[in-house]
Amino acid sequence: MSERSDTAWRPELFPRFLIRAFLGQNVLIRIGGVMLVALLALALGGPFVIPHGPTDMVAMSLQPPSAANLLGTDLLGRDVLARTLDAARTSLTVAFCAMALSLMAGAAWGMIAGYNVGSVDLVLMRVLDVLQAFPPLLLAVALVAMLGTSTPNLVFTMSILFVPQFARIARSATLLLRRRQFVLAAEVLGVSPLRNLLTHVLPNISTPLIIESTSVITAALLTESALSFLGMGIQPPTPTWGGMIAESTSVMTRAPWLVLAPGSAIILVVLAFLLLGDGLRDKFDPKVSG
Repeated sequence: MSERSDTAWRPELFPRFLIRAFLGQNVLIRIGGVMLVALLALALGGPFVIPHGPTDMVAMSLQPPSAANLLGTDLLGRDVLARTLDAARTSLTVAFCAMALSLMAGAAWGMIAGYNVGSVDLVLMRVLDVLQAFPPLLLAVALVAMLGTSTPNLVFTMSILFVPQFARIARSATLLLRRRQFVLAAEVLGVSPLRNLLTHVLPNISTPLIIESTSVITAALLTESALSFLGMGIQPPTPTWGGMIAESTSVMTRAPWLVLAPGSAIILVVLAFLLLGDGLRDKFDPKVSG
């Protein structure tokens, strides 16, 4: 009986995990996946379809949507569609890099804490408690003010915000695996703690971490947009969704398309990731699936 319980939780490798999820019957995964693929295709294929660059002044300022400019023009006569699609690549790249960095750091932090129960675990988790005591956006503003508004600094700052989420999930899962027979057997055979974590623990905790990453990337996207709106994100002329909204606040009533384009893009991307994350959770989380 114990042998069965020890082998029931098998590692989910990343590509196979996502392929099986998408080809399954979960409606949320299908809808979220299709939305995400479509949005990414628009963002990546935009430069090959739209003749205007994001900084090209192609028409008079504040022109409404037309056949020549599908989403109109902004205060400087730049094509809003071209800027929205270019901002998609910028904002999504920053959000994805921040998520990936926080995932790696948080997973390592949590596995070390969960594997070394005692003083090491106590110190590591108290550091996370201190970090989480600050409001995330306020902490991000403070760090960006100290480090600067370059893209690497922005990614580093945002990744710090989300390390605790991954670390707590990794720690909880590691604590469950710590006394499993295959982990104990590796220790008896003289396998080093690092190798044991990488070969036996990490593959078995990848599923909850991947599911959590869909929530974190939406939070990272919203944080990046908020920082750009406050003028503390990526600086002009590089377009970002938050920056585009900030630039159009003074003419919001006269040219609502300036806000609707980036605002709708944020909503659609966040919705796609949330649907995908909910679907993955429904399908693979044992607490939800049954």
